[in-house]
Amino acid sequence: MKRFLLWLAIAVCMYGGLSLPYHAYLRANPRRVAVGVDTSFEMAGFQERVARELERISSTRYSQFSLLTDKLKVHGWQERLESSSGVSYYGPRDLSALIDTQRFPELSSASRIVILTNALDTSPLKRLPRVKVILLR
Repeated sequence: MKRFLLWLAIAVCMYGGLSLPYHAYLRANPRRVAVGVDTSFEMAGFQERVARELERISSTRYSQFSLLTDKLKVHGWQERLESSSGVSYYGPRDLSALIDTQRFPELSSASRIVILTNALDTSPLKRLPRVKVILLR
């Protein structure tokens, strides 16, 4: 029993000794996630699903988020996604606008890019690395 308690004390000290500095590092250097939403006519029926996905993505720890649409930038780097303002579904679909680094410089500094769409052909989105497409059905 004495050996087990010694092993347990060493394991707890090592876990705390390694996890606390890593936690502090991640809080000081959060991952940047750019979230793009397809706001075309075809996505109008998916508003509730988009809101749920944005809430799920926003719950990721140690991250900052930028919310973009194919029409405009809703907000820059923040701790939470603010999906309630600025997302309206109108106009034709233009997926290439979601990866335009000239228009949205946040895409260049993002460590991960998430695109929400219901388009069957997502090949224009594959031009940028780090892109994850979430197909809404």
